[in-house]
Amino acid sequence: MPISTCEGKVNVLVARWLEEGYRRQIAAVDPRVRVFYAAEQVAAETKRPRSPIDLAPDEGAHVELDSLLREAEVIYGLRFPENILERAPHLKWVQTSSAGVDTLVGTKLWQSDVILTTTSGIHVVPMREHVLGMMLMFVRHAHVYFGNKQDRVWKQQIPDLLCGKTLGVVGLEG
Repeated sequence: MPISTCEGKVNVLVARWLEEGYRRQIAAVDPRVRVFYAAEQVAAETKRPRSPIDLAPDEGAHVELDSLLREAEVIYGLRFPENILERAPHLKWVQTSSAGVDTLVGTKLWQSDVILTTTSGIHVVPMREHVLGMMLMFVRHAHVYFGNKQDRVWKQQIPDLLCGKTLGVVGLEG
């Protein structure tokens, strides 16, 4: 299913907090892509206030959400406005910013012809690196050293090695 309007433009509505640099990257994919930002409007409607991590300025907060939805063909977000299918008649694709779509199962959006994609797998490499970092931190007693530094105490710890240890994997990539 082609995603374009009669004008040859693709209207992408960003419905979650996203820094301007990332929004510019989306727009730079193709000159036909037009990006509209509606994080404030969606947050107000879904009663989800901005969290401390969401620091991207919302220069389009004054624009009415319904007018943006009427033009949207692609929506990127985590939570979506009520009656999205009725309010976004040109909607062809919803890209969630989460790995799962449990909250959408059984909804009209789920049952519609709108393409629904996720960011499944986006955390694979960062999670692997985080686990490796934690393993090194604990085997080398870094947490003890950090605590001692805060307390201005010098107490030598004999570090262990990961070499020769057995690692049990609890979860598998799906």
